[in-house]
Amino acid sequence: MPLLRRQKEAVVAAMTERLTQAHAIVVADYRGLDVAQMSRLRRELRPSGAVMHVVKNSLARRALEAAGLDTMDEHLVGPTLIVLLGEDLAAPTKAVLKAAKDTDKLRVKGGLLGGRTIDARAVAALADLPSREELLAQFVGLLEAPQRQLLAVLEAPQRDLIGVFQARIEAA
Repeated sequence: MPLLRRQKEAVVAAMTERLTQAHAIVVADYRGLDVAQMSRLRRELRPSGAVMHVVKNSLARRALEAAGLDTMDEHLVGPTLIVLLGEDLAAPTKAVLKAAKDTDKLRVKGGLLGGRTIDARAVAALADLPSREELLAQFVGLLEAPQRQLLAVLEAPQRDLIGVFQARIEAA
């Protein structure tokens, strides 16, 4: 049953709001996926803050236009699944690519990053990024590295002196 005009406007308004809050978008062709596979993908996306939507292409174009984003006309063809990514770009992208590999039915078309259209290879590159937690751990490691090095430099003369005494005791 087709949507009424006011229902379509409500869908476009809700989608526009979600698009403006998303950090990136992945678009895929979901033709052939059954309900269980779609539900599994939704469950895998949920912990990372990503949300999956199936929206008519015409409504998606209107929402993208209203959000001031590239309309991705080349990707909005056929059955379209839109995944809205939160702060963590890597984990949900990995989940989508894993589902595509496992099912052989889901096909990533491309997406949006920074308001610009990206292709399927760029989406795959997003999956190779470290997760937010990994990046934070690396950052903390970078912050404490100079302190650790300074401590090692300050301890070196004492350690060397103890080594000399230890060698002298063993030689005697």
